[in-house]
Amino acid sequence: MSAHLKALIVILVLGGTVLWMARRFAVEGVVDPADFRRRTLAWIAVTMAAFLAHNYWIYALLTAPLIAVAGKRDSNRLCLFLFLMFAIPPFRVDLRTGGTLWLQMHHFRWLALLLLLPAYLALRRTPGVIPFGRTVTDKFIAGYMALLFLVDASNATTLTSTVRNAIEVFLDIFLLYYVASRGLRTLGDYRDGLFCYVIAVLIMSPMAVFEAVRSWLLYASIESSMNLPFSGLGLMLRRGDGILRAQVTSGQSIVLGYIMATALAFLVFLRPSFRQHRHWLAVVVVLSLGLVAAMSRGPWVGAAGLAVVLLFTGARVQSRVGRALLAAMVLLPLLLMTPQGQKMIDYLPFVGTVEAQNVQFRQRLADVTLSVLANFPLFGTWGIGYHPDLEQMRGGDGIIDMVNTYLAVALNMGVVGLTLFAAPFAITVGAIIRRLWIEKKDRDSEWYRLGRGLLACLTAILITIGTVSSIVAVPQIYWIVVGLAAGYLRLPRTEATTEAVAAGLRGPARSARFPQRAAPLAGGWRGPAR
Repeated sequence: MSAHLKALIVILVLGGTVLWMARRFAVEGVVDPADFRRRTLAWIAVTMAAFLAHNYWIYALLTAPLIAVAGKRDSNRLCLFLFLMFAIPPFRVDLRTGGTLWLQMHHFRWLALLLLLPAYLALRRTPGVIPFGRTVTDKFIAGYMALLFLVDASNATTLTSTVRNAIEVFLDIFLLYYVASRGLRTLGDYRDGLFCYVIAVLIMSPMAVFEAVRSWLLYASIESSMNLPFSGLGLMLRRGDGILRAQVTSGQSIVLGYIMATALAFLVFLRPSFRQHRHWLAVVVVLSLGLVAAMSRGPWVGAAGLAVVLLFTGARVQSRVGRALLAAMVLLPLLLMTPQGQKMIDYLPFVGTVEAQNVQFRQRLADVTLSVLANFPLFGTWGIGYHPDLEQMRGGDGIIDMVNTYLAVALNMGVVGLTLFAAPFAITVGAIIRRLWIEKKDRDSEWYRLGRGLLACLTAILITIGTVSSIVAVPQIYWIVVGLAAGYLRLPRTEATTEAVAAGLRGPARSARFPQRAAPLAGGWRGPAR
């Protein structure tokens, strides 16, 4: 049997085990069983088609009707999108006719066309949905998209290139933010959507551990089997003593760690949805192992920031902080006394010795970029491309690796672009903090838990994107989370509390398990009435 088929078997076994456990431990009262079954079958079909098609367009032909039909029958297309988001790596394929490049297709754009575009069209016809542009966050995102389009259009050589840039901005930013900010309208919807996202990431966690232990990238063979151009999958493989940095379907190890950290943030909201506390704790452990298997220090720092936010927004803050400090004071000396502990510390950022030059490179990159930006402060260097002073940062691979999203945005679009980019994050973070402060007396409510999870997730994102450029799934995730946060701020405060939800989980009636389901919406977005 070829290694390609062996990888498929390993993926189906590990992924199937996670899906079986998820259905057993948490699906009742969180996700409609019919939806979960349909999403599971879609994930299996997409995975098998990717491995067996041996051609991207045959894969697309096989999966397009399957995903479209599943989306039409699903109660929420956004949830299906989140469930399938990491089913395969986002290999890039050129859509050409007669030598003209119309669009560069990848997995996220394929799902956006099949699922989010119909959801957007249905939401526009739905009464009560706020039109785009009415909120402050909408306005800043619209301004950022407009400036980004102008930057891309300035470098375009043909009308086709300009149209292609507009389509990419629409698919990669607008659809993700719009549907995420309008598509979940109740706490029940958020339970469904965030559970789907956590399961999609949880599927990757045992695969990440497998890749690190066995030194085998499970999805790498798809690229060669489909005869696709080299996408970079497999770069930056080893760290320290030759440990393989897992990637799974993320496309790069640092992106995998980033994905794991965002999923961990949402578990604080989903905790009451698990039948037993040990099931929830097992998910935390598995996701944490996936985070470690990525061997990427930027996401580790992001996860630390996430933990601090959860610590200071939870109940009994003083006692929890005291216990955390006491544990650190006890464990740190023990780690320093053992060779294994010292090796673990060597891998940590800032204090570790393994690949310390990466931290130095980031510091030099910041210094050089800021000096260049001083000459073009308002709109950056978008009219002239990379400045000659940046050539000193070009690596042996022939590229200037802008391992900082903020610096990349500022360099290309100046202070104006950076302001438009950062404003949606700042607005949603500030508004969530104010809401949590007002509602701090009811910290056990599900509404408060959702705010904690979104705030922690945004914190992890804002920290991590300072160590990685907006590649692969990085921008897709942060635009979705900003949209979810914006939708949360408009969420009615009259939803059931955590205790009521937990009571509903134990009830035998189907209506008790889904007390927060909204009525079906027009246009088939929520599917048929159940």
